[in-house]
Amino acid sequence: MKTSLKSIFSKHLGAFLIGCLILSAIFITMGMIYSIESQVIKELTFPVSGKVQTGNSVPVSVNEQYILKEYDGRIGVFLYGDTQPVRIVEVYVMFLPEQDRIKLRDGIIVNGKMNLETLISDFSS
Repeated sequence: MKTSLKSIFSKHLGAFLIGCLILSAIFITMGMIYSIESQVIKELTFPVSGKVQTGNSVPVSVNEQYILKEYDGRIGVFLYGDTQPVRIVEVYVMFLPEQDRIKLRDGIIVNGKMNLETLISDFSS
């Protein structure tokens, strides 16, 4: 009996190790993707103070600021200061990672249309 268990273990050890390597690679890749997405969101958001300095030191008016937040279970795009969304993105917030749901609950302030479209694209993928 001991011999048969030993032979079964030795026969399947290679497959077990390969499976462990594949799972490890998947988890590392997912972690890297999540880290990159978090960094993109962090770079596209900023505190509000009337006029905001962007990375290139050009002041941006409040009229070019948007707020992304949850609206009827989806992502609503609001012009800064408005209470009704100008657009509803067909991404259901409940399927997003918890950290993104918290940010959307509080409101993500986005500078300019290009950054808005980039962030919406990130949430949609």
